[in-house]
Amino acid sequence: MKQKIVISVPVIKGRKTMSLLDAVYFCVVTMTTVGYGDLVPATILTKLLACAFVFSGMALIGLIISKAADYLFEKQEVPLLKALHLNKKLSPSEIETEIHQARYKCNTVLFILALLIVSGTFFFYVAEMNTEKRQQSLAKWVLRRRMTNMDLEAADLGEDGVVRAAEFIIYKLKEMGKITQEDIALVLNEFDELDVDRSGTLSVSDLTLAQSSKTEP
Repeated sequence: MKQKIVISVPVIKGRKTMSLLDAVYFCVVTMTTVGYGDLVPATILTKLLACAFVFSGMALIGLIISKAADYLFEKQEVPLLKALHLNKKLSPSEIETEIHQARYKCNTVLFILALLIVSGTFFFYVAEMNTEKRQQSLAKWVLRRRMTNMDLEAADLGEDGVVRAAEFIIYKLKEMGKITQEDIALVLNEFDELDVDRSGTLSVSDLTLAQSSKTEP
């Protein structure tokens, strides 16, 4: 008894030009805008695949744009100007004709990518400038603030009741967010490894003994 196997094939409706170009055009337009309506999914499977593509693609688009930013900035200047040149007054029939042309789709892809790169870079620099201003304000506030008895106890890393210049600097850097307690712990561990004679100071003999102990089997 013969059985028929039905395979559901994703279908995209609309006026098409080239398969590869239409695929790239549909991907870029779907990922970056709500779509222009010239190419639309026609079946349930196609709509589900389009939704899955959008969710998964958003996780990768940031990485792709960041890696290609330097290259695209240099290479897309001319295509961007050509894409901007399309921004002219056209009748509805001319717009419909233009939107299905291969040249328009190529320019649209390049224009959207370049626009995303420029806007993303702009917002990145704005966020970076705001972060730097906050750090500078915090640093000024920390340096102007007078130390209290609690600050003195917290800065006393040696727990001997006296805060030395190095301890004071470390405490202020921690307050300004320049270093963390983990950074200090890592540095102190390295110091303890080099301080072979446990004198609390480092000398040439300490370094020699530390190097010899590492070379011994």
